[in-house]
Amino acid sequence: MKRAFICYNTIDSKLVAEIYWYLKQNFDDVYYCGDTRHNKGVAKEITENLNKSEVFIAFIGKKLSHWQINEIETVINFQNNKTRNNKKIIIPVLVNINALPDSLALLSNYQRVKYNSQESYQACYIAREIVEKAGLAWKTIDRLPPVSNYFYYEKNILRDYINLLQFGNDLSPKSKDKSETKKIKADLLNKLSYGLPPVWPHVKKMPNFGEYYHNNPVSGMGEARPEDAKVVAAALTSFHPGSTCIYKNQLTFPEAGPREKLFYPRPNSNLRVAILVSGGIAPGINSVINGIIQRHEQYANNYSPTYKVEIYGLKNGFYAFDNYNRDKVPLDYTFTSSVANENGSCIGTSRDDRLLTVSPEQDQNEKIIVQLLNDNIDILYIIGGDGSMKAAHALWNYSKEMIKQPRFKDKKLSIVGIPKTMDNDILWVWQTFGFLSAVEKAREIIEQLSIEVISNPRICIVQLFGSDSGFVVSHAVVASKSTVCDAALIPEVPFTMEQLAKYLKKKIENDTHRKETGIPMSLIVMAETAIPVDALDYIDDPKIGAEIGLTDEEKQAIRNFIQKKQLVSINKRNDLLRAAGLKIVSRVLKELLPKKDSANISWSRLRVFTNEPRHILRAISPSCSDAIMGNRLGTLAVDNALAGYMDFMISQWLTEFVLVPLELVVLGKKRIPTSGIFWKSVTTKTGQPDLGPVPLKV
Repeated sequence: MKRAFICYNTIDSKLVAEIYWYLKQNFDDVYYCGDTRHNKGVAKEITENLNKSEVFIAFIGKKLSHWQINEIETVINFQNNKTRNNKKIIIPVLVNINALPDSLALLSNYQRVKYNSQESYQACYIAREIVEKAGLAWKTIDRLPPVSNYFYYEKNILRDYINLLQFGNDLSPKSKDKSETKKIKADLLNKLSYGLPPVWPHVKKMPNFGEYYHNNPVSGMGEARPEDAKVVAAALTSFHPGSTCIYKNQLTFPEAGPREKLFYPRPNSNLRVAILVSGGIAPGINSVINGIIQRHEQYANNYSPTYKVEIYGLKNGFYAFDNYNRDKVPLDYTFTSSVANENGSCIGTSRDDRLLTVSPEQDQNEKIIVQLLNDNIDILYIIGGDGSMKAAHALWNYSKEMIKQPRFKDKKLSIVGIPKTMDNDILWVWQTFGFLSAVEKAREIIEQLSIEVISNPRICIVQLFGSDSGFVVSHAVVASKSTVCDAALIPEVPFTMEQLAKYLKKKIENDTHRKETGIPMSLIVMAETAIPVDALDYIDDPKIGAEIGLTDEEKQAIRNFIQKKQLVSINKRNDLLRAAGLKIVSRVLKELLPKKDSANISWSRLRVFTNEPRHILRAISPSCSDAIMGNRLGTLAVDNALAGYMDFMISQWLTEFVLVPLELVVLGKKRIPTSGIFWKSVTTKTGQPDLGPVPLKV
């Protein structure tokens, strides 16, 4: 791999920002200074990065800035210096022009790339051509954002699109712009470089959509949805201002439901379908599987002329592709209907990080697509969380490229995502199946543990789900009886052990019931990755660190997490973090709370215990609402997959069931807005103040 330097005019910032994150996955480093060239302080930095870059990429449009001319002249002088042993690779990219201007005739000896904005956004293809001209093999076609989970709230994403509509292609901050406008433009450029699609994505349809259609046997299938049935992405009037109204500009999702015309089965053929579950189990998985199978068999039985549908379950998630023939098992409605309301997954599940790594495991994606295409699978349903939706989108992009190969001529593959997460953290899902069942069980466990805390006075730390968000913790705390929980610790809200200890000391000593008992007691509920921001102060302390007792791997996981490094697989990282986080909170708390008795509390009798009921929450049977939700998601996924839609996630968004483009889903993970009403209701319930680094007034 090599280092690249991007030279461009700020007029083309929008295009460059999108291309940038594709290039980041293919070069060791890409220097892209945004719109800071006018700052004198960056001139030296630009020159240094220009000199040490092996590849020089010049975006040349109808206008040239003096910065571009200076940078191009610097590179040409570098090339002409006979003492230089290594020359730079120069790649001119022509933006909406057919030929180089006369002033840049020196670049005419270099192979050019052309971009025409009238042909929609082609960032992926332009980036690929640049990479290949740089002498590198294209390393990614998954189209996943370069930084995972940069976006976390749907309303914020919609506001970004309103701003993009307002500014159009003019994202370069100008001197006449107000400071707020400059800030918004700079923020948009940053978000585009982190994967925000520059135009609102729409659900993809099969090539030649509309050809080879079959009439849908509507009777018994429900009312057919017209192709133009759309659901607006937001109901609030603030998202519909004038010319940037999201309804007028089609920031919408197709309504889910049966269609009048079907794309599958293909002419003179049967239908082959596969289902897999990825990630952890959740109440309602079997209801989803049963809904898929029931609907497919219903279509096949009602269809005229009838066709045969073969449905396979892929055992234990994506690991089924390691031994495909063994782990592909036939499924039918007779079997799935008997387990539809049971807990667990009738075809197993697992987590497999290999599909989400940029290199070197991308051959795993190719391996999966090859097996599916060779097996003539028409539709693959992936039931899983945010990582599974990313895998689904990546696989679809791989399949799109691979079916161009002669060996897969006339092959077609539709990939459909069905959201499943106990954390409720998938973007563009109002509420996932299984979530409320888990919250109900969590509330029950919390209240039962509170009896233990009161009866045999101690401090209890309960660790619930929440790999990056605190939805389960927050909802369970709000649902619990008043005075049960003293603190809710979630990943979204920074806290320190020092401030947590100060708060608990004050609350325990001032609480009437606890003063009557005279023994420290409290209940704290924390999410898996609610890691205190001052954790390193304690794990590196010779005395307290020994008391905490972290392994070397756990210590490193904490350091990587705090420093925002991702050096191990997601599975291993989460296992290490949840173990380390619980040890830190429980054992440091014991060290920081008083050792000597006060007038009201016998601190010398302090005891701390922990409880981790995470897997109990996963393993319970679905409630009626979750069983119904699962069945509906499975049914609607089939309706729209058969109609030729692909690369989408079936979802309930607001009050309607819709098809969400996976391109929007993979932008990040939903998190709790800490300034919102809901989080304030949590802290009101617990009584906790801000536990962050700012000292409390005690």
